[in-house]
Order: sequence, then structure tokens, then C-alpha cells
Amino acid sequence: MKKIWPDKKSKLSKKVERAEANARHVLHKEYRQSIKRAVENAWQAIENDDLRTASSYLYEAEHYFDKARYENLVIFYNTPLAIMWSVLYLAFFIGIVFFASQFYPNQENNITFPILIALAGGGIGGATAVLSKIVGLHLKTQAITTRVTWYFIKPILGAIMGTLTYFAILSGLTIFTDTPKVNNVPGVFLTGFLGGYLESFSTRILNEIADKMVETVNQQAPHDEQNEQDNKTE
Repeated sequence: MKKIWPDKKSKLSKKVERAEANARHVLHKEYRQSIKRAVENAWQAIENDDLRTASSYLYEAEHYFDKARYENLVIFYNTPLAIMWSVLYLAFFIGIVFFASQFYPNQENNITFPILIALAGGGIGGATAVLSKIVGLHLKTQAITTRVTWYFIKPILGAIMGTLTYFAILSGLTIFTDTPKVNNVPGVFLTGFLGGYLESFSTRILNEIADKMVETVNQQAPHDEQNEQDNKTE
């Protein structure tokens, strides 16, 4: 009979324990039951020192959990650490708003101020998305796949996406006007917030602005060609 190393058995047992704990956070009943069934079979195989079979059942449990997570049917972000990070991020980005308001009093003629507001709005939106998940609201998102990346990285990604969404709208406006910035501060903050809170919002805005820019370039091309021909004729 093949000898079973204690370390290997211990490591596998810890993974099965983790899979068993994750099952409690799956909202889909069938997925949750499938995970529990696979975990029970894995424990039984471990007791029989059949680690290969146990690993197979563990893979099955992890498969159903990943499937539920991909379909946004997992809620396991209501941990003290996640709440603490979310509150810290909220305080940090609110501090940026306060900093911008204090150090850039001449807001209308300053380009840095709306950028900071959009950045803070996106960060607050990202942190709010985490807190929404904690209290049980389900967001349509598939970009974040693990608990740690969700509550630790989501606010940072929110700040980035909020800023990019602001710049996208700004670029779209400057196609049709000579306005160098958006002067409506609440609008800038709301743009950043929605860009950080909802990935679908920022993606839609970026796509719409890109389409408008392409249309403008295509419309401008015939005029440029006509001007070239007129210059040659002269």
C-alpha cells in the first residue's frame, strides 16, 4: 500500500475545509448542495487515505464554487477586515475631496480640482460597491473574482475608472466645443462615483465616446480631402 505523507494529507484537508467554508457563501441552492456533496465525498476519501479521489472531489467543489462566483452568486465579503478596509478607503477618498476643496479655492479655472474630485468619486464608488456587497446587494460584475481583490483592489480600480470616465466625457465634450473642463462639480463627482461603482456604466460611457470620436474623424476626413484638392487647384 502506498504511504501517505502527513503533510500532503494535512494540506489537502485544509483545502477541503476552505471549500466547505466557501459553500456557506454560495447563494445558488443547487451549486451550494453540489459543493457540500463533493466536500462530504472528499472527507470520506481522506479518511480512507485515498488522496487522489479526495483531490478529484475537491476539484469538483472548487469548480462549482468558481461557477457560482462567475455568475455573481457568491457573497462572502461581510468580514471585519473587508469592512475595515472599506471604511478606511472611504475616509481616504473623502479626505481627497476635503484636500481639493481647501487647496484649490479657485475651482472653475483649475484643471486639477475636477480630476481630484473624479478620482475621489470613483474611489468612493468602489468602496460603496464593496459595502453594498457586504449588506447583500448583488452587483453585475465579473471582473473581481476573489474576496481579497474585491475589497482591497476594487476601490483603487474604482478611482481609476472614475477618472477615466471623467476624461472620456471631457474628451467627448471637447469634440464639439472648446470647453477645456467640466465646471459642474457635483456632475464631475457623480461621473466618477458611477464610473467606480458600476463597471457597466464606465464601459458604456467609454464605448459611446469612442464611437462619437470615430464618427467625428470620419466626417472630418472628406472636408480635409476637399481642402487639399482646392489648395492644389489654386
